[in-house]
Amino acid sequence: MKALEVHGESLAVGLGIVASDAFDDGALEMRGGPASFLPPGQTPPESPRRGIMIRHQGELGAPASGSFTLGWFLPTDVQQAIEAAAGSPEAGKEKIDTLAAEFLENLVTDKYTLSSSSVVLSEDCWADYLAGELPVETAWQRFLISGTDHPDWVAYLAWPRPVIERMFGPPPASPMPAAAPSDANSSPVKNIRSISANVNRLLRTQVPVIVTLASKMENAGKLIHLGPGSIIEFSQSCDSPLQLSVNNLPIGLGEAVKIGDHFGLKIVEIVPTEERLERLGNKWPY
Repeated sequence: MKALEVHGESLAVGLGIVASDAFDDGALEMRGGPASFLPPGQTPPESPRRGIMIRHQGELGAPASGSFTLGWFLPTDVQQAIEAAAGSPEAGKEKIDTLAAEFLENLVTDKYTLSSSSVVLSEDCWADYLAGELPVETAWQRFLISGTDHPDWVAYLAWPRPVIERMFGPPPASPMPAAAPSDANSSPVKNIRSISANVNRLLRTQVPVIVTLASKMENAGKLIHLGPGSIIEFSQSCDSPLQLSVNNLPIGLGEAVKIGDHFGLKIVEIVPTEERLERLGNKWPY
């Protein structure tokens, strides 16, 4: 991750300049910090839950083509400071949109193509970023925003692993955490019951369970012209794992298996029990 951290340090110089315009603060400074990979669906403890969520859409191109999303997560304090500098929430939204476009310009390299940015002033940044899709392993890069009139703000940029590999080559394998000691009296259901007094009611609730092979954004005009024999191409490989979702929120990945005459899903990755409970009853946890 050292190469990404060095890249982040140089990236932060340009980002600090464009951010200063949004805050009307010439003394503003942005500094790149450490970066680390986390499994699909996990976020760093300091990642803002509420605030500004910026999505940059991109394409890797040949030889390993595929679409991806880079995501910025900036806390509510940043949103409020920009709105205060602009004089109103509406003017602040215009400044934030401009900031997102300039962030995109600073992220452009010859390793991939960035096509667009979108901004959400979100109450649940990670859920809005994912838009119902469980991402691949993600590198979380920490940035510190410093100024004269406020405490330091922590922001994060989420890099999908395929983008990092395109930029710097495959990173070294992360050591696997040691398995927790087995406890005969412990079970996922028992662990869940200790979290919420209302969990018994939740566990009796039926929820939609969906298995997805692939998904993509497509122009509505193209869908109108579909007919028998039309083909829609997806970037995922035919061998890609299937995504398991409940309540339209992804909770794991699996492989298709045959059970008699029926279809089944063998789980290969799944979020922890406590996070699953949150996704069954609420939105994405932090």
